[in-house]
Amino acid sequence: MKSSLLTIATFYSLFHGFPLPLQATDLTPSKSFLTPPAQNLDSNPRTAEDYLERGVFYFQSGQYHKAIADYHQALKIAPQSAEAYNNLGNAYGQLSQYQKAISYFNQAIQIDPNYSQAFNNRANAYSHLQQEQKALADYNQAIEIEPNYSNAYFNRAVLYTELTQYHLALSDYTTAIAIEPQNAWAYNNRGNIYTRFNHYEKAMADFEQAINLNPLFAEAHFNLGALYAHLGNLQQARQNWQQASSLFQQQNNLQAYQFIQQALQKLP
Repeated sequence: MKSSLLTIATFYSLFHGFPLPLQATDLTPSKSFLTPPAQNLDSNPRTAEDYLERGVFYFQSGQYHKAIADYHQALKIAPQSAEAYNNLGNAYGQLSQYQKAISYFNQAIQIDPNYSQAFNNRANAYSHLQQEQKALADYNQAIEIEPNYSNAYFNRAVLYTELTQYHLALSDYTTAIAIEPQNAWAYNNRGNIYTRFNHYEKAMADFEQAINLNPLFAEAHFNLGALYAHLGNLQQARQNWQQASSLFQQQNNLQAYQFIQQALQKLP
């Protein structure tokens, strides 16, 4: 391969997929409401559940300070609500206030020691603070409480990858996929692990499956193109990178868009 060609290893750290992706794995609220609360709830919430529901709606729409206000209102009505403390931790996590997030996850766990999601979320916060051993202990605890908790396996795999424990990461991604076969991020990230092991056919299959599950998955398009480039199929690499470039541009990820444009220019 020509030395000027940008390879998989060159892009690995940028495009591996470590948001602790946020594709339903990182600091997510313990409820999921796909539609706004009823109009009367917006204007006159009465119960802790009302405030929690509206708080989740605000959280999902990115209005984290409003979500925090509603979660605090819920706690005034129900001071022992582990869910409200967990959701407060989520909101502060999204604001990158990880120490404060951890304090709320601690309270959720103190109230409910079997709250697997709070352990998972606290682990994510620890991971953001690069406290890897604390994060690992919490992921382990979340899985012990809930053995089929796919998000915890996924997030632990991300941590294992950061710790260069690739075989353990591979095992956890495979378990996450077995539990949640529609997790496109798990296929993408496992594809990167297979690439590290030079298992190119398996890597290609995983990137393709990630794209099948989510055709707008820019990172997977890029990774598949990088694999093709590594294998010398520059025409296919160009096609995948052009698709990734277009998707990143549509997503307003200009850093990634410009990065891939540079990569395309280096192709022979």
